[in-house]
Amino acid sequence: MKKMFGGIGIFKEGTMFALISKEENLYLRVDEQTKEQFEEHGMGPFNPSKKGNGMPYYGVPVDVIEDQDQLVEWALIAYKTALRNKKKK
Repeated sequence: MKKMFGGIGIFKEGTMFALISKEENLYLRVDEQTKEQFEEHGMGPFNPSKKGNGMPYYGVPVDVIEDQDQLVEWALIAYKTALRNKKKK
């Protein structure tokens, strides 16, 4: 974990795949292939500045947070999404 965006970035093996906002909301990494899953639950992007479209991290629905198995599944998808979209050095 690392402080960033006024909250905390969550990393696995050096890849950020989630964040907790200063308001203590959980967001997971999305891309064009995965964001629909979040939008179907009425969730939107993390947007700390309230300008533009926000960042590629979408809020996690409460029912997912409360179901440990489902939360792990969503987190793994977010991690794979982060790896797929990782900028090459």
